[in-house]
Amino acid sequence: MQLQAFKIFTLLFFYSNIFSQEKYTPSSLTAKKVKGNIKVDGYLYEKEWKESTTDSLNFEMVWDKIERPDVKTKIFVIYDDENLYFGIKCYEKNVKEIRASKLNPRESYKIFLQDDYIALEIYKDTASSESYSFAVNPFGIKNFSYIIYIGSTSQAIFKDIVWDADAKINDSCWTAEISIPFKSIEVKKDVKYIKTNIYRIRRRDILHYYIWSPHPVGKISDPVLYAGKIYLEKEIKITYPFEFLPYFVGSKEEKIVYKLGLTAKYYLTYTKIFNFALNPDYSQIETDVWQIDVNTISAIYYPEKRPFFSEGSEMFRTPFEIFYTRTINNPLFALKFYGELEKFKISYISAYDRNTIWIIPYFQGSFYVESNEKSFSNIFCLKREFLKSSYARILLTDREVKESFSRIFSFDGTFKFLKYHYFTYQFLYSSLKELENKDISFEFDGEKLYGKGFYLNYGFSFPKFYLDLLWEGISPDFRADNGFLSSNDYEKRESKIGINYFFKENPLIHGFSPQFRIFELRKFLKGRYHFEKDIYLNINFKKLTGLTFGYKVYSRKYQNIDFKKLWDFIFSIYSSPFKNINFSFVIDYGRQINYAFLNYGNVLCYSTNFNFYIRNLKIDFGYSRYTMFEKDYKNKIYEQKIFNNEISYSFTRFTSFRIINQYNSTTSEYFLYPLFSFEPTPFTLFYFGSNHKIIKNSQKDYKIFLKIQYQIKL
Repeated sequence: MQLQAFKIFTLLFFYSNIFSQEKYTPSSLTAKKVKGNIKVDGYLYEKEWKESTTDSLNFEMVWDKIERPDVKTKIFVIYDDENLYFGIKCYEKNVKEIRASKLNPRESYKIFLQDDYIALEIYKDTASSESYSFAVNPFGIKNFSYIIYIGSTSQAIFKDIVWDADAKINDSCWTAEISIPFKSIEVKKDVKYIKTNIYRIRRRDILHYYIWSPHPVGKISDPVLYAGKIYLEKEIKITYPFEFLPYFVGSKEEKIVYKLGLTAKYYLTYTKIFNFALNPDYSQIETDVWQIDVNTISAIYYPEKRPFFSEGSEMFRTPFEIFYTRTINNPLFALKFYGELEKFKISYISAYDRNTIWIIPYFQGSFYVESNEKSFSNIFCLKREFLKSSYARILLTDREVKESFSRIFSFDGTFKFLKYHYFTYQFLYSSLKELENKDISFEFDGEKLYGKGFYLNYGFSFPKFYLDLLWEGISPDFRADNGFLSSNDYEKRESKIGINYFFKENPLIHGFSPQFRIFELRKFLKGRYHFEKDIYLNINFKKLTGLTFGYKVYSRKYQNIDFKKLWDFIFSIYSSPFKNINFSFVIDYGRQINYAFLNYGNVLCYSTNFNFYIRNLKIDFGYSRYTMFEKDYKNKIYEQKIFNNEISYSFTRFTSFRIINQYNSTTSEYFLYPLFSFEPTPFTLFYFGSNHKIIKNSQKDYKIFLKIQYQIKL
């Protein structure tokens, strides 16, 4: 049996290398330096554009090959002492078919789901696939995200940086103009060229993908290898080393409360940045989307939305999230430094928190604990990149609350080889002295705990075929008070294999992607308590429609009870049949564990989302329902309904008004969030809004707030 498995693995290994040797020559151009003032308005009227270096997007990535595009896309590149400029002219057969929506800045990520757009991928350096991703649609709605890779999986980190873009629709094309400060992409003073790729998404009956510098068809884990080069004629200069961000927040509930504070940056160089804050405002204007939370045994994860922490957070992203920035809840002050010293990258965060929270993991679950305790957190990261998109990293975390502490040592990295293969690892050690205060939590008895963990992941990601093998584990005494762990005291062993198959001339189906997965969970270095087999099938149709079918069978041991013959069937559909409408529907039903009563339950869960756009008006509806029955889908045990609705109107690219409605049937809570916003940049903004909470048969609560923030450069 072992010999047969070795033969299969060897065949897969050689298959992935023999059939993955396509050769592509990266594109390149030399940008001209200009002295004139470029007004970013989307028109490309300035004389500097006529003198700029030009090129075209000459390649279309089709399912199984690379072709010539059926419409032209011209690109123009120039730069000055402060900024890198891109001009793009996107020709169309019929401009009435252009797909674009007017969104407020905080919803700009939706252009990736429904619009035509232009995107720039500017890579962190010449060897790393981490990249700055800039996108703009035909209405000038812009989006920025930072892309990182863990193994072969890419993750988008949404954060705020300074840049500008605008676009205009003309008679035969739409044009985009993009300005990116060298400061924002941390360019070194003596840089000779910038690794970049440019692509255009054009949604019609199918999705057209045009690109400047081509890469192999399918999924790739090292896009930097195929990126083009933009050469700069002369060195750049460091301008405006200081940035100050004063703010004012005022609110009224029972009484009027106001808050003043300051955050600031100092650029030693564009790659050495010091951030500091005094009485910073880390409140969220955008609300968290409610999630189904009945019959759950783990804490719910919410993404970070606060700009101070999201900026530079890629340095702290590890396979196990031992630094979850939302554990720094309400800081009085915070410091942050990021820099590059020769071949090393260093990042450091220090914060004093006035309202400490914990996420306590245990065997098969976790829970939140809130308090008014003060804590002091220090996070340090040292990273070294080498070869092609490989790196090693040390991450240290420390949080102290009175006489207690939580300290973590982490060593992780990724090694990529033979173009499509990767090996990712992480090793952990924790030392904790618990707070002694059972008034906060029954867990806090002052004990000392020492834990360990590991993560090992090998795979290859050939464009049409992939394999992924994972082994990870966390000991029962491992705790990371600055992190997020859904549970501890477990080992996970997982194998996943899949293919991407594409049809050349099928008028209905463009491709499908089956995936098979098998995995087990064990107590740490002990026996198995969960075994599962899954199969998924994704099918892509015309009219931008996709279907997913999933089926899994599993068994699980919980609270010393063996639950057998558990199963789940999942069906989902996403479609954007018209340029103003898109919708999705997901249904999940099966036989699952009722964790409260420790018996079986039949579950029916579904959710739907519908988005509708008319010029500047956008309407979103979302509805989720979770129901558990005793047997044969009769006699309800649980039922939870969640309703989300957002109506927004964009007056300009920077000015909008929106109303969010949320309802939770379990708590009978209804929330209303109206907001007027003016946001010319991510850091200069004006918000005026209110929060209203209505509970059935209870008193209504409300809060009115005003926030003003302005960025000053010196």
